[in-house]
Amino acid sequence: MPLHAAVNADKRVVTIDLKSETGKSAFEKLVVAVDVLLEPYRPGVIECLGFDNRRLREPNPGLIHCALSGYGQTGPLRLRAGHYINYLAMTGFLNVTGTAEKPVMSFPPIADYGSALQAATTILGALIGRGRGDDLLNGGAACYHVYATADGGFISLGAIEEVFWYNFCQALGRDD
Repeated sequence: MPLHAAVNADKRVVTIDLKSETGKSAFEKLVVAVDVLLEPYRPGVIECLGFDNRRLREPNPGLIHCALSGYGQTGPLRLRAGHYINYLAMTGFLNVTGTAEKPVMSFPPIADYGSALQAATTILGALIGRGRGDDLLNGGAACYHVYATADGGFISLGAIEEVFWYNFCQALGRDD
């Protein structure tokens, strides 16, 4: 299929049996060399295969691990298997598709695309965040921060724009 060839150009498929020692060794070598691990298992499965958080992060402390499961990582359904049709039914989406006599699944599979899009967005945010450390809006810049005051309180400073930062520095007599 031309679309499949275009979307998967320059990709390499590796099959690994994570239940075998050879497979575990191969997987461990891959984990050391990657930026992101996207895990499709139900919660606890990768740990049962011998890859807990310590074993994944010890050889690769910067690893971004995204666990994408059908019913999330916590909650009463987290250990259940599921597929697209189940997720639609659980959310009530099938009640608003088709007719009252016969609900139908939407196409394309919006739950699959939505979760993939959310995972990709979250992974990209983690990659950006990993590279920057403290960011402008989370305490990494003097111009946008919460400061302790001498009386035990706090004061916020939001002088992101250059003119406001300049005026603030001038008011403090700190041109430097």
